Amino acid sequence: MRADYFTNELLQIDRVMPCDKNVYFTFGSFSNLSKMNEHVVALWSKILKAVPNSKLFLKYRQLNDDEQKEHFCRWFGKYGMSADRLILEGSSPRYELLNAYNRVDLALDPFPYNGVTTTLEAVFM
Repeated sequence: MRADYFTNELLQIDRVMPCDKNVYFTFGSFSNLSKMNEHVVALWSKILKAVPNSKLFLKYRQLNDDEQKEHFCRWFGKYGMSADRLILEGSSPRYELLNAYNRVDLALDPFPYNGVTTTLEAVFM
């Protein structure tokens, strides 16, 4: 690992909230998607419905697969969420992953199997 891996040159922490730049509020989770379950999808869908024009940004390597993206669109669709409310991205280099938190207004954590590393990264960013 490079000595400057976690310096501001690589991790640009944006002081402007994404919702101040976008026309929508962005919830996000970069946790392993195998931690998702019916209760999480139902609750997160309820949260999205309660916040008009909000989106959910999911980012994890499983989403490199188009079939997985379709699966999550169908799963959230079961709870009334249209695919345009979801931002689904696969893996990226670590610094890009961490900088992607600049596109999230509020991080969500799955349950009962919550994140550890991704939760701490969300707090850090």
